[in-house]
Amino acid sequence: MEKKPPCKRVKIGAEKKGTNTKAGGSNGEDEEETQLVQERKERSSGVNKKQRVPLQFRNVRGRLGLLERLVKDMPLDVVFEIFSHLGPRDLLHLARTSKDLRAMLITKKAEGIWRAARKTIVGLPPLPSDLNEPEYARLMFDPYCHACKVPKGRCENIFWEFRMRLCKKCEAKLPEYNEEYLSQQPREFRYPQVLPSVYVEVSRKGAYGGYVKRLGSNRCAEILRDGFNALEDEEERRKWLSRKVEEVQAVRAHAKLCEAWHTGQLRERSDELNDIRSQRISDIMRRLTEIGWGEEVETLLSRGGYEWDEFEHHKLVRQSKKLTDYGWNGIKDELWNSIRMQEAASYEGVTCQHRASNESEFPASSWVRDGDENTG
Repeated sequence: MEKKPPCKRVKIGAEKKGTNTKAGGSNGEDEEETQLVQERKERSSGVNKKQRVPLQFRNVRGRLGLLERLVKDMPLDVVFEIFSHLGPRDLLHLARTSKDLRAMLITKKAEGIWRAARKTIVGLPPLPSDLNEPEYARLMFDPYCHACKVPKGRCENIFWEFRMRLCKKCEAKLPEYNEEYLSQQPREFRYPQVLPSVYVEVSRKGAYGGYVKRLGSNRCAEILRDGFNALEDEEERRKWLSRKVEEVQAVRAHAKLCEAWHTGQLRERSDELNDIRSQRISDIMRRLTEIGWGEEVETLLSRGGYEWDEFEHHKLVRQSKKLTDYGWNGIKDELWNSIRMQEAASYEGVTCQHRASNESEFPASSWVRDGDENTG
């Protein structure tokens, strides 16, 4: 049998190029060049058709919106059962992840979820009558200012009677509870007192002590004023005023419970951070000893005083963060340099002190050269 000649391998691009060239047009070359440029871009950007995100998930946060899909696909009673094991802060975060989750959690049907989450917090005061479950969770666990809503650190300045957190800038905008403030309200709001107020300690710059200032809330006053003006009958207004006075007293009593609970939480958190810092210092001293710097550590401990305080308050030592192997590798060189600098400063101080003691013991006026005693 005769052997068939081997087939020639022809590139598809070259074949198309030849066909288009024979056709006498330059459109084929332009299309081929455009296609090659597009392929190069895809290769350089690492884009693969199998790895492309589906169109319905391109604008969704997270891993392809799996949480949102889970909520949509699962039965509602199962979702509520899962959410009931979370805390109030977790529910707040969930309600802000997507519109669907917010619509599910900020409803009357989800009240049981918030109630179950609130009962997981030990010692938390009961739900007040003037707030619903999400509002109460926001007041107790949302760490940001409710007025400017700027997430710049935690805002622990809470005005419990006003049911809001305020940073120092927003606190400065609160009106003083004085005659000018009361003159802007209905006459019936003065006696008995219907408007809520708080007392704030104000410190004076450059002076000892301070003074106490009484503040009001324009937002609370506006809500009360609108409710009062909506009533036309005098008897209804009188009943409304008596009811509001009881509500203000109940809010004040509940505010004391909230303030006591919040103070305890801050104290526990402070103790927890102090324990973490103490453990971090112990771990640093142990690791310094393990790598052969035990003598320097013992010297530092024996000296105490200013040198130990300077080491303890070093920016890399006094952190409320657990010390890991990775973190230790990043700080050990700088800590060693700091210890060496302290040793050098201590040695220089001891030398100067020794020199000063010698000079006081043997003053310069008593120094005489040999042969000078008989001079004269």
